[in-house]
Amino acid sequence: MQNNDDFEKMKKELELRIKFEDVITQISNSFIDIPYEKINQNIDLSLKKIGKFTKSDRCYIFMFKNKFKILDNTHEWCEKK
Repeated sequence: MQNNDDFEKMKKELELRIKFEDVITQISNSFIDIPYEKINQNIDLSLKKIGKFTKSDRCYIFMFKNKFKILDNTHEWCEKK
């Protein structure tokens, strides 16, 4: 019975890994040849995809500035309730 349980666990982990890689591939491909003026919109959509995949209610991107003295929240996605 243990072998079957191990197999099912590994199968679920592999399926999750494949879904994760698919999300990353979609996001990566969406930035190929994108016009400059659509980059921020695409970042926001990417955060949404990541949030939905991870079942999070929010995702952020922060950027360090001024030699790591300032942390700026550049992009944010929040799940609408």
